Amino acid sequence: MKDRAIRCLGLSSVLLIGVLTIWGGLPLGALTRLELSDILKCWSIPLSIALGMTLCLALLKRTRPSRRFVAAVAAVAAACLLGGFALLYTSVEGFSRVLFVVLSSSAAGVGYGLFSLVWQDILSRLSFNGMTKTLLLSLALGSGEYLALSALLGGNLQAAFPLLVVAATVLSALALRAPDDPGVEGPQPGGRAEGVRGLAKEVGSPLLCVCAIAFAVALTRTITLDGIENSDLVNIVASGCIIVVSLALYAAWCSPRSERTAFGKLGILGLYRMFFPIIVTALLALSIVGEPLALAVATLAYVLFSFVAVFMMSTSVSIARSRGLWSPHVYGAFAGVTYFVFAGATALGAWVYHPRSFGAATLPVVVLVVFYILAMSYAAIQARKRNGEARAPATAERDGGAQASVAATAVVDEVAQRCAIVAEEAGLTKRERDILLVLARGRDVPSIAKQLFISENTVRSHSKSIYRKLKIHSKQELLDLLERVPLDRG
Repeated sequence: MKDRAIRCLGLSSVLLIGVLTIWGGLPLGALTRLELSDILKCWSIPLSIALGMTLCLALLKRTRPSRRFVAAVAAVAAACLLGGFALLYTSVEGFSRVLFVVLSSSAAGVGYGLFSLVWQDILSRLSFNGMTKTLLLSLALGSGEYLALSALLGGNLQAAFPLLVVAATVLSALALRAPDDPGVEGPQPGGRAEGVRGLAKEVGSPLLCVCAIAFAVALTRTITLDGIENSDLVNIVASGCIIVVSLALYAAWCSPRSERTAFGKLGILGLYRMFFPIIVTALLALSIVGEPLALAVATLAYVLFSFVAVFMMSTSVSIARSRGLWSPHVYGAFAGVTYFVFAGATALGAWVYHPRSFGAATLPVVVLVVFYILAMSYAAIQARKRNGEARAPATAERDGGAQASVAATAVVDEVAQRCAIVAEEAGLTKRERDILLVLARGRDVPSIAKQLFISENTVRSHSKSIYRKLKIHSKQELLDLLERVPLDRG
């Protein structure tokens, strides 16, 4: 309970830093003395680019670092954020002022990116149950903290920023001292090389969804902010909505009837299908009604991307475990590309869209562009899905036991159904489920290692873990256990 409280407080602090930097929680107009269009160009765009570059830097670290190293990264993140914050108070005018704002935003982007990688590592040490609860509670807690600070400090949120950064650093260090959840395994030796195979194919569809949403959200946010007299209202209303939705998802997750996958049945693809029509409808309504809807549309964009960001974190952990990778490697590539797209859409909106022209010809064009990108992304995702389904039977026939065959056969094979039921009840990892299925088909260790492209030592380690979780001691006991599983339980 203590460790969970520390994690929730620490992650909520980092998420709140994101609200203040990425979403304009800081009074940037007063601090920078720049107009909204200049703030977008000199703050939002450099920050998003720096954030994306920092996240991609995780790929340079070939192995999982020690906890001490990760704690040091948190300290560097704090230094970047505090240094960038100090630059905002540097009193210079003219072009130099713009330069200092760009440097400040870049430092803030690097700091927030490093904090994101730190917490991606911390989340990867938790079970899916613990990770999901931590993410949802932290999202609700961070939004509540923002509302509380707004009520106490009004428009002077910058006063709390240094203390918030220090708190995030201390809590990150404390969270790193907590033990890993039972049954959670780190990346396998040589897992980077083995896990990269097929990673792009697995990440492709979720990444396309997230990038399309990021583009739509960034462009929508850019063109609506100028139509809102009090931009703080966007963050306040959105924070209230996030609290409600997060707690509702948490209650659904804790329900005994929930399906224990990452966020139940809802994933990035499901989220995309849900918000595709919502985004398009909101923009169409904005082009007709104009400024009165600006607040509602901007709030929708904020709430949507907040949950997309959380889904990226959970999806990255899931993919990393299935591939035997360090989670920040997956998240770095995943979120890094997303924030580059976010920066590009912000730039497009800042330079192309004409402020204060709601209902003019430019807005319908923007709506059409967003609709086209969302529609093409959805079509590409469906095409990938159909191609994958079409290849699966052929691959299964050709390989006669390759990993793709395991996945295809799992749908219709009685043995696979029994394995799926047992694995779900025992809380087996993705890799353990793969090995369980092959064990149930009578394969030996060398055959399993060759089939799944992993080492024999890795197979033995996972097999021991499977036996321990199932409370059995031999392959024969495994077969007996599977025979006793009634299929109607699935």
